[in-house]
Amino acid sequence: MSDIGPRPELLDRLAAQNQIYEAAAEGGDRWQVMAYASHEVGHHLVAQALGFKSCPELNVQLPGGLYAPGVCGFVGPLTPFRDALISWAGILGQCIAGYSPLWLADIAIVRDNLPPWRARVFSNLKKLSTPDIEGIIAPGFEGSCEALAEAFEISNGQRAKLESLVRVLADDAAQPVTNGEPQP
Repeated sequence: MSDIGPRPELLDRLAAQNQIYEAAAEGGDRWQVMAYASHEVGHHLVAQALGFKSCPELNVQLPGGLYAPGVCGFVGPLTPFRDALISWAGILGQCIAGYSPLWLADIAIVRDNLPPWRARVFSNLKKLSTPDIEGIIAPGFEGSCEALAEAFEISNGQRAKLESLVRVLADDAAQPVTNGEPQP
């Protein structure tokens, strides 16, 4: 997640996500923009809680003329466990803010449901971005389970901040841009 360089597998996945994002933006699909925003803000809040400098962004231009629906850049000492914490926080942020992907929408994101929720994510892991997948599996299964529980506590404890930042990020991304400057 901290390296968004031009790895071919990442660029292929982002090309597919770029088509979804463009279709959502053209169709005025606020829900989709909010889902991307909540994912990136989820990463951001956990990275911040770990003491990292972090910045979530939507509609980011990447090498090759592609756009990522969103990224969360961060700077800090990364270990496999910390990488898993931050990686889990993206999908957690989506679900806590109420923008679960359809394949997770029927499982409430509460502490008692973490084992079946985690199992559903693992069975759909390829639906996540390559950096999130790599981060989630970095510390092995047991470490990843611990990281999910800790990321849930951090994220759920900041629910109001999550929802507020999601609105700000989504609204900022919706501003038209002319000559590189946002327009009112």
